[in-house]
Amino acid sequence: MEEFKELFLLLKEYIDKQKEDMTLGAAESLTKVLSALIIGAILFSFGCIILLLACIALAFFIGECTNSTALGFSVVAGMILALVLVFWFNRKRWVIQSIASLMIHVFFSQQNSEDNEAIEK
Repeated sequence: MEEFKELFLLLKEYIDKQKEDMTLGAAESLTKVLSALIIGAILFSFGCIILLLACIALAFFIGECTNSTALGFSVVAGMILALVLVFWFNRKRWVIQSIASLMIHVFFSQQNSEDNEAIEK
């Protein structure tokens, strides 16, 4: 009877450790995802500002070359519209699959590294 109590206590301790390990793993994965999102948002913001300034500069340059500022801005607007359409038609491949790939890598790379460590021991 004493052996069953000891076995039960060991099993309970094992389950508690597994829950703790899962919680820590989830916290680590969530931290990785949130940090990637924050870095991505910051880089996206800077990229948008740089792109805006570059487009304005290009519009003024084309305007000087054609002696029509309105034409320069129209040409740049057309180029941006073309880029938006290309992006729209490739959004699944460029955005959705990339995000899914990132999530799979973040959540399963930790599990694979733990499996490899267990195998090495």
